[in-house]
Amino acid sequence: MSSDKEFRILIVDNQREVARVLRTSLELLDRGYHIVDVPSGEEAILESGAFDLVVTEYRLPGISGLELVKRMRKKAPKLKSILTTGQSVDDISGDIEKLGVHEVFQKPIETADFTDAVEETLHGTNKVKARPDTLVDKIGPIPTIDEGLVSLVLSAMRSDLGANAVMLVDRKGRIVQQHGSLSDDLRFSELAVLLAGNFTTTGEISTYLGDEPPAALHFYDGGSYDIYSLALGLHYFVAIVFPAGSERQMGAVVRFGTRATTELMPMVSGDEAVPKPEEKPEEKEPEPEAIAEPEPEGPVEEPEPEPEPEEEPEVEIEVTAPESIDLDALETGLQTVQEDEADSFWDEAIEAEVTASTTDKAMSLEEAIELGLIPKDLAD
Repeated sequence: MSSDKEFRILIVDNQREVARVLRTSLELLDRGYHIVDVPSGEEAILESGAFDLVVTEYRLPGISGLELVKRMRKKAPKLKSILTTGQSVDDISGDIEKLGVHEVFQKPIETADFTDAVEETLHGTNKVKARPDTLVDKIGPIPTIDEGLVSLVLSAMRSDLGANAVMLVDRKGRIVQQHGSLSDDLRFSELAVLLAGNFTTTGEISTYLGDEPPAALHFYDGGSYDIYSLALGLHYFVAIVFPAGSERQMGAVVRFGTRATTELMPMVSGDEAVPKPEEKPEEKEPEPEAIAEPEPEGPVEEPEPEPEPEEEPEVEIEVTAPESIDLDALETGLQTVQEDEADSFWDEAIEAEVTASTTDKAMSLEEAIELGLIPKDLAD
């Protein structure tokens, strides 16, 4: 939501990444500021229209930042100024006091402090109209992390992917951990602020989609480097840097990145990032109440005790020891009996066979003729 007046801000810095970071951080405030950024003092002087605030680098090619402020104040005496510098603030403190600069920031710049300084410089103690609460307003401070465990995961992630570098960055664009090296021409410390702004927007979008914390993968392809960045909840994200032309790494980044973010999430989310639902105690089914049996009326007769079974009298068995046996005499006797009985056995068997054949079970000729077994004429 914009304020009553549309303030005009001019940002001057020959480091284009720095200018973009400062501009983006102010645009994210949603104050309705009209912002212009240029790379040199000469181009700043050529800009038409009056400005309320100029944010300039101290040491610019050509016209310096201090000289630029002096020239612009000749046209706009009430112009306010904020100075940025890559050198020690103590070395230029004398020049700053003479010029009456409102604030000075040594690079790398903390964007939250920078935006606060811009707000106070433009609005002073006047109350600014309230703007809608953003996601950053709702999620609270950035939680601390277990740096040792995070370092192990990031180091393994870089090794698995073969990346130039892997960084953990917080939502303000501050590099918390870095594994691997980067060329100075990338100026990642400034680029990280822009990436953080994108993830803040992603977090806002996720609230509409019902996805909290946000699950997002951003890919940026450039002429010299490619950058993949993965959200880690609402407070942090991981940035992975490859040489340009790394599109073939997309599958590996998704595979290893998803695994790493799953491991990192509990280490960086903090207690306030995503409120956990309260656990409800398990409801136990009430046990059925025991139904008391009605007490019988009148005197209670005790049951007679059952008679104990009578014990059967023990029978004593007398065991007599066997007499000694003469095995030699027994064997001689058995042999003699066997020889005598063998002859008598076969005699009896033959006699029994003959007897069996002449028993009354044999059929006469007359009986066979009567039964029709033999023809009558044959019998005659």
